[in-house]
Amino acid sequence: MKYILTCLTIFVISKSSYAKPVDPCNSRPVVILGSETEHFITSNQDVLRQLDGANLRHWGATTSQIKQAPCRNGPPKESDISGYLESLRAKGNKKSAKIRGVLFEDESPQLIEVFKKLTTKYDFFDKEEKDQINIQEKHVINPKCRKVICAAKKIFGEKLGPKLLYMNQKYGLNGSNLSFVNASKLKESEVDRLIVAVQDFPQSTFPMNKNKRFTKFKRGYTLARNGPGVVANAMIAFFDNWLSLESNEMMEYTALHELAHYTASELDLDDNPSWLAFSGWTEKDGKWSASKKNTFVSGYAKTSPAEDFAESVATYRYNPNLLKTVNPDKYTFIKETVFHGVEYTSENKCHSSNSYENILKKQVASKLKSFDTTTFLEKKENLIKLMKPCKNESLEFILNN
Repeated sequence: MKYILTCLTIFVISKSSYAKPVDPCNSRPVVILGSETEHFITSNQDVLRQLDGANLRHWGATTSQIKQAPCRNGPPKESDISGYLESLRAKGNKKSAKIRGVLFEDESPQLIEVFKKLTTKYDFFDKEEKDQINIQEKHVINPKCRKVICAAKKIFGEKLGPKLLYMNQKYGLNGSNLSFVNASKLKESEVDRLIVAVQDFPQSTFPMNKNKRFTKFKRGYTLARNGPGVVANAMIAFFDNWLSLESNEMMEYTALHELAHYTASELDLDDNPSWLAFSGWTEKDGKWSASKKNTFVSGYAKTSPAEDFAESVATYRYNPNLLKTVNPDKYTFIKETVFHGVEYTSENKCHSSNSYENILKKQVASKLKSFDTTTFLEKKENLIKLMKPCKNESLEFILNN
């Protein structure tokens, strides 16, 4: 019944003009552009100068613009991370389990699962390898530690361990050097940059899956196919050049850019026909070209639809007026599919209360006061439709009856 009401609740309010058609069981937005597309005009001279082809920057925002972007927070405090992890321990039933030779007693099942992810070796395709490390033999966790936080501190470090647990549980991102080939141990300051970048998305964006790679590549090395100048890749791995960027802000910009690739991959956004049409992207013999030349936020965005998307997402977050001016349709597309309606043009607009999700929650509360759920569910044909997978076709039936 809870499943039925979840689907029902979301679509009851979709009659309002603000609601976006979404499959609530898949969380994959249906992109609608055209009549709802907003158009923006700006006279900002910095934006116009940046649009000059000769001066088009490699990135869509500068350190100064990122610093000035609204609704940004620093890395979480140690006490915030500790409080979050301890709150997991306080919830629900406890269990005992042995993971990689380490025995945990009376511990949170969620924390045990996160520990397993951070200490499991995965192959290139993110599948568990057959041969795993015996963490107990290598780090001698027991008998002193029988709790996950204690074990993580002993393996990764007093401060880094809790941060890795936090990042994986809260955002589904795995920064462990034990888990992936050619990964180096992250430094605390590097994890801070990564978490700040994740925080620059709306809270409801992550996790998308529960164990996405988010690591520092082996220090002193890069991948031959990427070339010596590579900063990071969509795998998501960060190379030594990431550490040489001019500021913490540009490190965060790069991390958000890579997370945009991840988002595009999970939601099939950068190959969406609407996205390709915005710049006239076409592919021939494995090479991409764009027919609409003045529709890009940066020089890097011009290389492919995927880089166009990632750069546009980063620009939306840190330099939104540029994207509004370059291509209003791209701005609206990203607003609706990635940022859930939240905008970053001012402090007033970028709070989570402005997200579609929170607006829908308010509308749900209002609509359900007058919606006769009992009568609706008494009809046998309605129940039959609702028992099918929660797809848009089934929900349309609810809307029209």
